[in-house]
Amino acid sequence: MANTYVTISTPAGNVVKVSEATSNKIVTTGNTIKIVSVGAQGPAGSGDLNAVHTQDTAASTWQVTHNLGKYPSVSVIDTSNTLVNGKILYEDWDTNQASTSKLQIIFTATFAGKAFLN
Repeated sequence: MANTYVTISTPAGNVVKVSEATSNKIVTTGNTIKIVSVGAQGPAGSGDLNAVHTQDTAASTWQVTHNLGKYPSVSVIDTSNTLVNGKILYEDWDTNQASTSKLQIIFTATFAGKAFLN
C-alpha cells in the first residue's frame, strides 16, 4: 500500500492522512477518528464472464456449452471473419429446458467459425 493515503477533514478543520505507516488509532485536537481495521486490499474483480466457442466442423446448428451462469450475448463469425446472424436458443438441447450454461445457434446455412459469448 505504499503511497496510498486516505485524507480526512474534520469539522474543526484538522486534516488527517492515513497510510500504511500510520497506526490504527489517530487522535486530533478536539476530534477522535478511530480506524477499526486496516487490512490488505481484496482481489481485483473478475469482470464480466465471457467465452469463445470454436466450431471446427461445418454445421447449421451449433451446440455450445459455456457454463457462464447467464444468458450471454452472442456474436458469430465464419472462417472468413464475416459476421453471421443466427437464431439463439438459450436452452439445453437434451432437456429442451431454459439453460444458463448451454445454448444453440441455428443458421440458414452450414459453415464453421467462432461464437463469442459475453
